[in-house]
Amino acid sequence: MKFTGKMYSIFSGNINRIGWEYDQETKQGVLRAEFKNQIQYDYFPVSKEKFSEIFQEESKGTWFDLEIKKNPSISYEKVDDEDKSL
Repeated sequence: MKFTGKMYSIFSGNINRIGWEYDQETKQGVLRAEFKNQIQYDYFPVSKEKFSEIFQEESKGTWFDLEIKKNPSISYEKVDDEDKSL
């Protein structure tokens, strides 16, 4: 998937940037996270409302871990180098 959403820098020990967009092909929201090691992952389905929650949280890494990574209804896939967001 070619991600065209805006990426936002966040203050986190593990995450550099995070972004969201609606994928017309799959008809679901996709959250893209770039970690400190420069590897990016797409998480789906993630609603825009759920994505917006991270900006209200004091510990963004803890929120991400609990609300996204450990959520059994959210899948993920590693982003290929050629599809990484700049």
